[in-house]
Amino acid sequence: MKKLLTLSIFLSACATSQLHHENELAADRQELARLEAELLTARADGRPVDCPRATQLGDNICRLSERICALVERLPPDPANTAQCTDARTRCAAARERVKASCPK
Repeated sequence: MKKLLTLSIFLSACATSQLHHENELAADRQELARLEAELLTARADGRPVDCPRATQLGDNICRLSERICALVERLPPDPANTAQCTDARTRCAAARERVKASCPK
């Protein structure tokens, strides 16, 4: 009986941890989309690009993409989770290219 209780507590903790990681992942994906939209807006409004801000946005997008991948690694293996990491890294690369195109050194 004691082993069953211990197993039940362990499984409950694992489920809670997974839910926490999934919630963090969702929040990070929303923030990534917000930063990406801000970076796109910086180029679309016709004014000169604020290169320090654009660089900061690009860096933040890439930091978030790596955080998303780290969170995905903590979740059970699943093609949808893997796709989220791939998508985040693609967004990072795109952000770096946008910044590079707008703010050549």
